[in-house]
Amino acid sequence: MNSETKIVTWDLRDAEGCGPRVINLGATILALDVPGANGRVTNVVLGLHDVDAYRASTYYFGCVVGRYANRIAQGRFSLDGQDFQLPVNNGPNSLHGGRCGFNKRVWRGEDLPHPNGKGVRLSLDSPDGEEGFPGDVRVSTSYVWTNDRQLIIEFEATTSKPTPFNITQHSYWNLGGAATWAGHRLQIAADAYLPTDEALLPTGEVRSVAGTAFDFRNGRIITPGDPAMDLNFCVSDARLPC
Repeated sequence: MNSETKIVTWDLRDAEGCGPRVINLGATILALDVPGANGRVTNVVLGLHDVDAYRASTYYFGCVVGRYANRIAQGRFSLDGQDFQLPVNNGPNSLHGGRCGFNKRVWRGEDLPHPNGKGVRLSLDSPDGEEGFPGDVRVSTSYVWTNDRQLIIEFEATTSKPTPFNITQHSYWNLGGAATWAGHRLQIAADAYLPTDEALLPTGEVRSVAGTAFDFRNGRIITPGDPAMDLNFCVSDARLPC
């Protein structure tokens, strides 16, 4: 399949109904069905009901965001002696690529053969000057669902000139398949985090997680009383035990 304007769905589920469904609008994961503790297949990715809802949404459910994930203060940056002004779409700041980021674009899609499963590769061309960013960028996102039920996500990108570039897969995961994240056990191999200001921009300080609500090095249950964690953790070199 290959389309630049038509919205196409790729169903990568296996014979037991487990796996992701993906659309080329925003290279979005619509759902990821996996077997739960009770054996029942459950979707663990939050999403919306139809394409129009994804077009209208400002919550970035399941999509790939870019050219730049997270916020750029005042939508301004300097590169190689030149100042750039981006459109702002999050108060005074630029968020997740601007007003029409990668999440609102229709990507080209093609089936991706894989020796241990099946997948899809979604590609996008972002021209020089799009949303204020310099350089022509060609980017692809690949999703593969393996026969042993692993989801592999890979990004590739090239640019014709230096440019800020920071994309991510923006799914909201709920491994319990329930309406709330409360009760999940979270473990993060991070000794420090980046405090943010009221606009959720990093202040420049690097703060230890020790003695704070953001210390998840040993893992703990998260509750509705925990503070919001729309911030960056500084992941350490040490790998935590699973």
